[in-house]
Amino acid sequence: MNAETPLFAEQFEAARPALPDGNASWRQLAFDRFAALGLPSQQREAWRYTSLAALRGELTGQALDSAALAETVAAQKIDGALHLVFVAGQFVPELSSALEGIDGLSIGNLADSLDDTTVDQIVLAGGENPDEALVALNGALVSDGVVVEVAEGASITQPIQLIYLGNPTGLVNIRNIVRMQPGSRATLVETALDANAAVLNVVNQVTVAAEARLDHLRVMDDGAGANHIAQTRLTLAEKSHYEGFALLAGGAIARYEVQAVIEGEQAHCGLAGIGLGTGKDVRDVITHVDHAVPNCTSDQTFKNVMDDHASSVFQGKVTVRQDAQHTDAIQSNQNMLLARTATANAKPELVIFADDVKCAHGATVGELDADQLFYLQARGLNEQTARQLLIEGFIADVFEAIGDEALRNHLRGLASTWLHGDGWGDHA
Repeated sequence: MNAETPLFAEQFEAARPALPDGNASWRQLAFDRFAALGLPSQQREAWRYTSLAALRGELTGQALDSAALAETVAAQKIDGALHLVFVAGQFVPELSSALEGIDGLSIGNLADSLDDTTVDQIVLAGGENPDEALVALNGALVSDGVVVEVAEGASITQPIQLIYLGNPTGLVNIRNIVRMQPGSRATLVETALDANAAVLNVVNQVTVAAEARLDHLRVMDDGAGANHIAQTRLTLAEKSHYEGFALLAGGAIARYEVQAVIEGEQAHCGLAGIGLGTGKDVRDVITHVDHAVPNCTSDQTFKNVMDDHASSVFQGKVTVRQDAQHTDAIQSNQNMLLARTATANAKPELVIFADDVKCAHGATVGELDADQLFYLQARGLNEQTARQLLIEGFIADVFEAIGDEALRNHLRGLASTWLHGDGWGDHA
């Protein structure tokens, strides 16, 4: 029990009547776990650079008008994708695609899919680690999400896009459960457009069975005052493949966390991302890839560009267990600081108990190259344009982690639009 539990208990009881299966015992079990763990403080290493002060206020707020958001949603929809839209944490069918008629795909919103299996996954996720307290809080207060299952051998050519629009104030909890059956293929894209004062807490539980592949993209393009915490819990079976990519370009706090356990041989886990920050933004990436078996690979590549007083965080960990011989794991974190007041915090970590492995990690922090900047200006470009070109060149290779060309161009366009925004990088 922690000092903040009475506050959260009061808000929990107030929120329950409006939640699906709100009075169920499983919600109480999840909240009890959260109460026992306590809200993570910055004294914990995993939360050292990110404050959860926004969660200590009011947890409920006035929902946005979904009808008024139709134009905003339409502008964010990816052409050819299957769209599921959530407003204030609840699925909105009239803004979404039809969820039936696609061979090999079973998909529905969580609130309408609560059964013994999904409830067990919600309650049991999180364990007893204090760093997992927000997973437990998500379970207690989850309002909706998706349950996706791709059938054995099925290949879903349409990307599945989840679009989140949050409250003007308050806490939104979304839980997504994704099950990739053996030999299946799919692409999942999450796009967040939260309102300025919202706290979005998303937990993804992903299982990738033998020889299956999931490409999982996340766009964190929240409003200026929003706080977005995205957590993925992932297990990989033999010969499976997971490629995760995150663009952290919006919100006061954008935290991208992936905890992956490789349980089957010849599996691969790829994680990549780009953090863009200005003002006092925080771009926080936490990863842990646990190689539990031999003959597997993982690759992590993250780059950040910070301006003004913004700060980036990379805490990437790779664990290679004693029996996980012939592991090949790489970590890379590169940071570009556009102002002397910006900061980069990098902590790549390898924990290796096997002796026949190939593992490497590295981190760099630097500024724009003055010679390159001079070269471009000498050829007629103004300083602002020259700086933007160099920044785009710095992050360009990270987008190659996105296999689908249309999606790669879509995210590259979002980053370019952000970088060319008013006032970005316009000082020496």
